[in-house]
Amino acid sequence: MKKSLDLKETRSELVSKLEDLHSVATTDKRELTKNEGKKVDTLIADIDALDVSIKRSEKMEKELRVGAAVSGGSISTPKADKRYSIQNAIQGMVNGNLSGLEKEYDQEAKRNNKITGLGVPTFAFGETRNNPQVTSNASGMIPTEVGAWAETLQNKTVLGDLATWMYGLSGDMKLPTLSGTVAGWTAESTSTTVTTATDAATAIGSTTLQPKQLDAYMDISKMLLAQTNSSVENIIRQDMNNAIASTLEAAVLGANNGAAATPQGVFDAGTGTTAAAATYAGILALQEALETSNADFGRVAYLTTPGGRTSLKNVIGQPLAGAVAAGYTNGQPIWSDDLIDGYMARSTGNVDVVAGGAPDQGLVLGRWDDCVIGQFGTALDVVVDPYTLALNGQVRIVIMSYWDTVFRRAESFQYTYI
Repeated sequence: MKKSLDLKETRSELVSKLEDLHSVATTDKRELTKNEGKKVDTLIADIDALDVSIKRSEKMEKELRVGAAVSGGSISTPKADKRYSIQNAIQGMVNGNLSGLEKEYDQEAKRNNKITGLGVPTFAFGETRNNPQVTSNASGMIPTEVGAWAETLQNKTVLGDLATWMYGLSGDMKLPTLSGTVAGWTAESTSTTVTTATDAATAIGSTTLQPKQLDAYMDISKMLLAQTNSSVENIIRQDMNNAIASTLEAAVLGANNGAAATPQGVFDAGTGTTAAAATYAGILALQEALETSNADFGRVAYLTTPGGRTSLKNVIGQPLAGAVAAGYTNGQPIWSDDLIDGYMARSTGNVDVVAGGAPDQGLVLGRWDDCVIGQFGTALDVVVDPYTLALNGQVRIVIMSYWDTVFRRAESFQYTYI
């Protein structure tokens, strides 16, 4: 049985032939000839038959995707996926003649997503890599059609193998939040409820991932778009992905309260401390706070700015009495081999910095399993603007994607500024 994408490509070719027949008659200002009429009838009949086959094939592929996700397996990317070209799609929009596979995907994207510009499937943003490494820790939640893009984006962020990523969401998603314990002891003969069985300090609730629009844009020269070199395609993908990944990471590692159009950042969602973190004692205070909150397990790591990293590399550990026996030695920097006191440590320019503040460099120790990053939709809305920069020989591309972030437990993220 043919894959739906192959059938759609055949359908697109038939539609193009139909349009050609109509165009010839319109240009000549005449009705279709008898022979042309027969060709039109045959084409319409073939297109109708293909529509039935496409619907059947799509239903089967959907069931196979569900089965693969449940069993932990995967489905090979359809051959047509590899033939899709962002470059051709953009060029088609500029010239007003979007056609072929790119046109089919545009139409499908608009049927399944709220898209007003050019509909580009998310798989098309996956970059070619010589040695790809799948960093997702939630592979069962990644639909086949967004898997390549998911891998690409996560490899571009320090959160790629730390946070919990969810892709292809179709609407608001509620996630449970909790603080404290959700278990308790009850005597055998005592009637109990969930309330009496749980610790009094427990707060159980929920929070919701809601789509927030992330806009990224790039300017491409018309001369570059006209090139047929395959490297051009990957240059476009890389630039688009770099812009999206950097903006997304800055939001997650920022201090926005999430009330407006930007997702909530960890420096608002987490638990702040005024500890002097640029000292060994300050580092121990952050670790103690995380351990006291029972969050010292899972994917735990320090994240800070490049400036914060420099500061911590210049801080010499001063272990407490008896700590030498536990493996600490006077004179060692507390940041060494990308570890801080045994915990993974990373830096990025997207961590929050307080402008004009003192201290101003953000530092957070977190259990990043509790940071959930959600992406919505199976296609991206791309606006192709050939007019704004026309005098410069450039085309402006605006890419709209939808994201949100949830921090399931405030105590899992202990932060300060150094």
